[in-house]
Amino acid sequence: DAVLARDPIALLPHTTRPAPRLQPVFVPFLSGDYNFDGCVNAADYTVWKDHYGSFLALEADGNFDGEVNAADYTVWKDNFGACQN
Repeated sequence: DAVLARDPIALLPHTTRPAPRLQPVFVPFLSGDYNFDGCVNAADYTVWKDHYGSFLALEADGNFDGEVNAADYTVWKDNFGACQN
């Protein structure tokens, strides 16, 4: 069987089990909740402050402009005290 020797995939066992289905999970977004704990509080300010000026760590990019900046502080400030139920 020279064909099998050149085709390693043919040697793998085949299965008829269906692939598992992924179920999307909807997580509501709370503006200014930069640590994703469900409340906009001082901990989120710390995340914003630690990432200020970043173009890479965008957890605190509240206005989705690609940079953590003063506008994101305003998003946090405007939503301070809000919590999800």
